[in-house]
Amino acid sequence: MTRVVAKDISKLYGATKAVYRAHLEAKDSEFVTILGPSGCGKSTTLRIIAGLIRADEGRVYFDDKDVTDLSPNRRNIGFVFQRVALFPHMNVRKNIAFGLKARHCSDEEIARKTKEVLSIVQMEGYEHRAPSQLSGGQAQRIEIARVLATDPDVLLFDEPLSNIDAKLRDELKFEIRKIQRETGKTMIYVTHDQGEAFAISDRIYVMSQGIVEQVGTPTELYTDPSTPFVASFIGQNNFVTGTVKTADPASDTGTILAGGIEIHTHIPHEHALGDKVTACIRPEDIEILPEARQGSKGATRARIVESIFLGNTTRLHVDANGTILKVDLRGPERFSYLNAAGKDITLDLKKCSVIRAE
Repeated sequence: MTRVVAKDISKLYGATKAVYRAHLEAKDSEFVTILGPSGCGKSTTLRIIAGLIRADEGRVYFDDKDVTDLSPNRRNIGFVFQRVALFPHMNVRKNIAFGLKARHCSDEEIARKTKEVLSIVQMEGYEHRAPSQLSGGQAQRIEIARVLATDPDVLLFDEPLSNIDAKLRDELKFEIRKIQRETGKTMIYVTHDQGEAFAISDRIYVMSQGIVEQVGTPTELYTDPSTPFVASFIGQNNFVTGTVKTADPASDTGTILAGGIEIHTHIPHEHALGDKVTACIRPEDIEILPEARQGSKGATRARIVESIFLGNTTRLHVDANGTILKVDLRGPERFSYLNAAGKDITLDLKKCSVIRAE
């Protein structure tokens, strides 16, 4: 398999930095996702790796080979675009065979590979269907099969599920992950959907305004965002800005004083006494303490302002000494706080991430 490195790549369109000094690596057989909002530079980065766009700066390597100056057809890549591009006048078998014929494969090899890739994408028996006879999800599977047939070293996906309905999208994302595991190919996948990225990726590059904000596993990005953008883009957060009141370098713990709230939590060693920081507290990580624990260190009194039942979750808006926080309750507990406006509660806010204040 192939290791891909895009080293310090930049692409400028006039004064606009579509991509700026981005460094991306996908290890052998790794599933890497580039995640970010529209216009962040993720598709441009992917197309630079594919050779469809030439970078103004930086180099692209496949293993130890510099492919920066090679055309896409000489990089041995498979590229799945956002819109399905099957030939409408060819049936499924002929669509898959197209790339193989261009490589002068024998009829026997074409038949074998067509059968093999249709099995991988679970589309056996569809060989003679026209593209017009396929659903959106089926057509995307055939598109993937056509790419796999040529045995590319690297698979590149540019938001392949964005035009498919939600239920089918949820199924296909796991199929793509399964295909990657079965083939062992290195894959780089672009999406704006964080749920999609979290479900299928080994590692994720989060981009904003042309730069890579953070790289990590889904768990690392969710539990330990390193920038305000990542903290706000990944999931939901309560942002509480304050100053470091106490800090114990030996244990990396301390206290943040923020708007009348004292938060006792893990504080990274780079933050010193008096530093202005932001505590990022996820609504689902806030615990309502039972009476026996209400006097524990770091317990915070609050009053419920609003209670919203959402089915599998009850969302509370609470006032903690003038700071409004979102609290999400799940399981049986969510039924205990319906119509609970005005009720006094005690919160545990220890589980949070601490980042520099903007």
